[in-house]
Amino acid sequence: MTDKAKMDTLNDRVVNGWNPPSDRFIDKFKYVLIGVGPTALAAGMSMGPGSINSTLQLGAYAGYSQAYLILLAALFTGLSSYVTNYIMIGSHEPGEPAMTAIQLYRKQLGKPITLLISVPVSVAFWFIILSQSMLLGAVINALIPAIPVNVAVLLGGPLLAFIFARDFDGLKKLFSAAAGLLTLIFFINALIIKPDFVALFKGFIPSLPEPGPASIAWGGVVGGSVVGGVYIAHSFAQRNMGFTETKHLKLIKWDVVVMYILFFVWSIGIFISGAQVLNPAGIEIDNILQAAMALEPVAGSFAKNFMLIGILGSLITCIGGMSTINTYIATDILGGEPDFDKNNKMKYGIIAHCLLVSFGIVFSKIAPVKLVVYTLAINTVCGPLVCLASLYMLCKKGVMKIESPLWMKGVVLVVFILNCYAVYNTAVGLFG
Repeated sequence: MTDKAKMDTLNDRVVNGWNPPSDRFIDKFKYVLIGVGPTALAAGMSMGPGSINSTLQLGAYAGYSQAYLILLAALFTGLSSYVTNYIMIGSHEPGEPAMTAIQLYRKQLGKPITLLISVPVSVAFWFIILSQSMLLGAVINALIPAIPVNVAVLLGGPLLAFIFARDFDGLKKLFSAAAGLLTLIFFINALIIKPDFVALFKGFIPSLPEPGPASIAWGGVVGGSVVGGVYIAHSFAQRNMGFTETKHLKLIKWDVVVMYILFFVWSIGIFISGAQVLNPAGIEIDNILQAAMALEPVAGSFAKNFMLIGILGSLITCIGGMSTINTYIATDILGGEPDFDKNNKMKYGIIAHCLLVSFGIVFSKIAPVKLVVYTLAINTVCGPLVCLASLYMLCKKGVMKIESPLWMKGVVLVVFILNCYAVYNTAVGLFG
C-alpha cells in the first residue's frame, strides 16, 4: 500500500470509524494493521529499558513462580488504555471537544485535587528519565570504552535534545528497530532454551513474591506497564489523532488487542530468559553485562553486543517518548493546549526533558540497572490516586454521556489493587 493510500485509509478511519473495505478476513486484517497506532505503539514504549530489566530481574530472582504477573500486566495494560479512551470519548457530548484526563479531572474535581493527582505522575516521569541516564552512560561506555560513563551522561542530554527537537525520523526509527529486535531476540531465545513448561504453567497461579529483590522487580513490572499513570498518559494520543467519538471505539478496541498480544509475547520471552538462564545460575543483575548473559543460548558470544545495542535503542526511544508524554502532561497541568500541532512551544518541553538526562550523573554511585528498576517500582506510588479519579469518573452520575459498563469499573479497581500491592512489595523490598 502506498503512503497516499495508507493516509487516505487513516483519514477515513477518523471520519467514518470502523470501515473495512470488505468482509474478507484478509482485508479486515490489513485494515487493522494500518490502523493500530498510538496504543499499539505504546506496547513498544512500555518495553523500555526499565520494563525489560524489571521483567528479566523478576525471572532471575523468582524463577517461574511470578509468571502470572506477566499475563496480568499485559492484559490490564491493554484494558486500562481502552478504559482511558472510553472515558475520554464518553465524557463529552457529540460535537463537543474531547478532554484529556487532566482536563476532565480539573472540570470534575477542581484544580487542587487535579494537581494532587497529576503532579506526582509528572515528577515520577522526570525521575524515570533521570534514572535511565546512568544506564545510557554505562551502555555507551561498554560499546566505546574510550568514553567514560560520566562523560557519556553529560553529553547524552544535549545530543538527545538535538535528535528529538528535529525531524530525524529515520534515525528515530533505527533506534526503535534496535529495541524491537532485542525483544524479538529474547522471544527466540525463550523458544531455543526449551523452558520448563510445567513450572511456567504453575507460575500462572498467583503467589506472593519473596521480600527483597524479587518483590522490587514485581513492583518494577507493574510500574513499567500497568501503573495508574497510564490513565493520564494514554488520554493524549487518540485525542490528538481525532479519535474522539463513539464510532472510533471499535478501532481503539483493535488497537488494544494488538497491544495486549505484542506486550505479552515480548514480555514472556524476556521473563523466560531470566527464569531459565539466570535463575538456576544464581546470577544477580547489577549491570547490563550480567543481563546480557540471559541471551547467550541464542546469541552466544554476540549476546553482549545484541544486548548493548538493543538497550541503547530502547533507552533513546524511551527517553524521547517519556519526554514527549511528560511534555503533554506538564503543558496540561499548566493549562496550555497539549497538542504539538497547536502549541509550538511544546518542543521546548521536549528539549528540557532531554537535557535532564545530563543531571542523572548525581546517581553515579548506584548500579544503573538496579536504579532503573527501583525507580519504576517507586513510580507505583502515584498510581492509586489516578485509579480512584478514573473510578470516580465512571461512577459519578452526569460525567459520562454514555453507559459505563460494570466490567470497566472492575478493571480500574483491579489496577488500583495491583498498584497498591506493588507499592507494598516495593516498600518491603527496600526497607524490609
